[in-house]
Amino acid sequence: MLSLFRTNQAYAGLLLFIYALVLWLPLFFGGDAVSTEITGDGILGTWTMGLFEGQPVLAVFATILLVGFQGIQLNAWAARHQLSRAVTQFPGLFMVLTTALVLSFHPFSSFLFANLFMLFGLLSLGRLYKKEEPAVALFNAGAWLGVASLFRPEYLLFIPAFIAGIRILRRIEFTRLLQLVIGVAIVYFFLFVTAYFKGVLADSISFQFSHFGLLSLQATSTANLIGLGILALLILGVILGYGSISMMLNIEGSKNTNLLAWMLVSGILILAFSGTVTAANAQVLVVPLGALLGLGLVNMKQSRAEVVHLLLFTAAMLPVVLGVSW
Repeated sequence: MLSLFRTNQAYAGLLLFIYALVLWLPLFFGGDAVSTEITGDGILGTWTMGLFEGQPVLAVFATILLVGFQGIQLNAWAARHQLSRAVTQFPGLFMVLTTALVLSFHPFSSFLFANLFMLFGLLSLGRLYKKEEPAVALFNAGAWLGVASLFRPEYLLFIPAFIAGIRILRRIEFTRLLQLVIGVAIVYFFLFVTAYFKGVLADSISFQFSHFGLLSLQATSTANLIGLGILALLILGVILGYGSISMMLNIEGSKNTNLLAWMLVSGILILAFSGTVTAANAQVLVVPLGALLGLGLVNMKQSRAEVVHLLLFTAAMLPVVLGVSW
């Protein structure tokens, strides 16, 4: 099956939507299509979730489209910056698969939009390496991250990872830091100006920033714990295999994989400051983890990569097909 995605042809990107459809197909026949367990959505996140209440079919289609498009974004970023020696669809493919590994990741949630806009930010940040005038790229990266944080406020905590990205891709300077921060700030400026004229400024500020806090774990099902355990093993695997992932890459590819590693570490740390954390909150990890996993499997022997894919695909499908909620 992986041979379908060992290509640089544009049509393979469309296969990601079909792949996501297969993974999310059981939700059309039952199950919670819209997440109700997640707390702490931002202003846009709360508004978006309200749009999909009572719309289960629309919610499943939206999930499939958003996850598939995120896979295409990752593949475009990997190809543009030469993150592996062979151009494949693996980064996006395994990001989609990683998103399906935990049962609580399946319902529609604001994390889908947060990851979408964070990826737009990464696409902008990746352009720093070859840009002689990086101001626009930095401003755009900050603005996209700001929009992501309106869906999930904890995504603001990715700012240090983006700053590390500046250090990795260019020489860090105060003006460049300022350009990134202004990008984030302008999003909040427009938000709070709008709230001011609506007479809800204080409420908006409180709502957007009141959910930060130290880690408080919420009980979850055994099925979710198994999925989270698999994620933990994958994180350990990409950390131990990071040398082989970045081995023999050119300078640009090596720098961008380093940025992915920073995003993964930052995602783990963000969970510690997200207040009440459910299993679904671990979606903050799926973009960097899925990308690094896909890049690692590009270099693996084909037969072994097929086995890994089959095991992960089975782990993703089995709880949903069986309707497991224990």
